[in-house]
Amino acid sequence: MQKHHIQINNKVFIISFCALAFVLISSISYAYFTATVIGNDTAKGVNANTGTMSLVLDGTTLVGADNLYPGATIQTKFTVKNTGTLPVTYGLTMIDVINNFADKNDLVYSVSSTNNGGIKDETVAPDNSGYIINAIGINPGVTQEYTLTIHFKETADNQNDNQGKTFGGLIQIDNLEDSNYLASKIMATNSLHEKSPTADELVAGAPNAKGISQDGLFALTDDKGMSYYLRGAIDNNYVSFAGLTWKVVRINGDGTIRMILVESTGTSTAFNNTYNAPKYVGYTYDNASACTIASPCISTYNSDTKTFTNNKSVTNSTIKNYLENTWYQKIANYDSYIAQAGYCNDTSVQSTENVIYYPAYNRITTSVDPTLKCPNTTKNYGGYYESKIGLLTADEIFLAGIPYYDTTDKSNYLYYNGSWWSFSPINSTDSSAVVFIIHSIFIHSNNVNNVRVVRPIINLRADIIITGGDGTKTSPYEVSI
Repeated sequence: MQKHHIQINNKVFIISFCALAFVLISSISYAYFTATVIGNDTAKGVNANTGTMSLVLDGTTLVGADNLYPGATIQTKFTVKNTGTLPVTYGLTMIDVINNFADKNDLVYSVSSTNNGGIKDETVAPDNSGYIINAIGINPGVTQEYTLTIHFKETADNQNDNQGKTFGGLIQIDNLEDSNYLASKIMATNSLHEKSPTADELVAGAPNAKGISQDGLFALTDDKGMSYYLRGAIDNNYVSFAGLTWKVVRINGDGTIRMILVESTGTSTAFNNTYNAPKYVGYTYDNASACTIASPCISTYNSDTKTFTNNKSVTNSTIKNYLENTWYQKIANYDSYIAQAGYCNDTSVQSTENVIYYPAYNRITTSVDPTLKCPNTTKNYGGYYESKIGLLTADEIFLAGIPYYDTTDKSNYLYYNGSWWSFSPINSTDSSAVVFIIHSIFIHSNNVNNVRVVRPIINLRADIIITGGDGTKTSPYEVSI
């Protein structure tokens, strides 16, 4: 087979910080720093064995600054262009890293991009070689423009220990088509669509009576960056892990891999055993006796401090206790392979007349605008949880191609012959609490006290390697343990 050359131009940058002076502000000593930035272009060739693929990484002169001090930033811009004829999956790595900062949490980076390129929220700058973003998809003829921002955080502490410290590294692009990363395999073996489904297409499901094929990968931002989600009749996303079979749902914005359990565990549970108050749509809730439409009593949880900020007596829902205290024990021996991830039980109130309607209901049934983000980006209300296990939101299920009512199609990869819980509440009154469920092939609803199947969701680490399989039902990808 003919091998095709992928031309890659790399950008090296070194940021050195040297102390110039000190300034006293509010009795706290801060240091001013000088930043010296050196950039040079290099080239590296990579061979690919499939079709005509060509990626070009090109950058401009790195931005530098004199008198850099805590609170300052520097940026570099570069582009990735697919000049070939096939979609390509790639990763951005930083190699030859130099980072001798005394307090490494003071130096962070973030990445933004255009045209569904990789995105990275603020993250502590690396101190060794590795991916800064993994598993990015790019179609032929597309150019993705990147901005890499290095930020020296200003804190309330004395930061003089970071005088004279150095950070540097080489940005490199890696073709991942032939890699053994699970995320890359999913990206490389499914068609990446350039545009998201329209509202009509989302409502219709996939495939649908209009003959619109929507099988493959689509890009949409989540709380961590650019996520790539699977939609439609997918049959190559099976994964064998922890003695169970899973299906990949999406590659999260941080590169971790979200998966849903395929098999029934033979167990079902209520979302909450009690249903006669608005609070029972919550994954957690408080025990105040006067829980009404005017005061739903959904617990306020801060995922950063891991505390409930409303100072109430907090109760876990029935399904939270089941997932975290009972079901997770089945795979607890594999905990090191499972990433901590965000789960959204969106209890932010949409309207409060005679019935509380929650935002997921409007996003799916009215505006047809599903999201992979939790509405409250400060993560300080009852609907956002950082955990090793959770449930799919109704938005995720809708994006995957399961419609809200009105279908008989069973080809969707999330199809399951039974009724199972989502994470998303629909509405509540002073005597009811209703959550989205999936009834075999369409999205439906149920009071929380009904007993339904639980299909757990976990997220594997971004660096998970596979040792075999082709992702099919008879030969699932095997996770390297």
